[in-house]
Amino acid sequence: MAQQPSVGPFVDYLKTLQDSIVAALEAADGEATFLREEIATDGGGLSRPRVLADGPVIEKAAVQFTHSVGKALPPAATERHPHLAGRGFQAGAVSLIVHPRNPYAPTTHMNIRMFVVDGAVDEPGAWYPIRGMKVKSGRFSGSKTSTIAWIERPQLIATFTRGFRWLRKL
Repeated sequence: MAQQPSVGPFVDYLKTLQDSIVAALEAADGEATFLREEIATDGGGLSRPRVLADGPVIEKAAVQFTHSVGKALPPAATERHPHLAGRGFQAGAVSLIVHPRNPYAPTTHMNIRMFVVDGAVDEPGAWYPIRGMKVKSGRFSGSKTSTIAWIERPQLIATFTRGFRWLRKL
């Protein structure tokens, strides 16, 4: 029988990821710094919003970390998997959006998340990672090569999956 994945190492990874993204964006901008908050939530969760505005390079950026802990899944979450009703859950995520000041540079949006239902291992809907990245701008006029180089950066997912072998099955 498979073992339920631990959310703790993933949450630690996400906090480190958020810190490194924030540091890299501050360095790229050169002047603006992120406003930082730490908000503890009921049940042991944590929210760490990070927001940057009005830099010379980055017009606006947000890099948000959340760790949510719930006593029972909401009905919308168990509609497709009623066998999970009433179970607790944990979710961790980093979401970012970056709006460069340069109208020819693409806007970037990325999410990496994990959701785990307490006590459920091999059951459908019990846990899953979500990852995605979008780069968009109707104004971007860079070459196809530079656009692809910006979009296709597998290092983030590769770095994450090295420590979590169970993700490789997906």
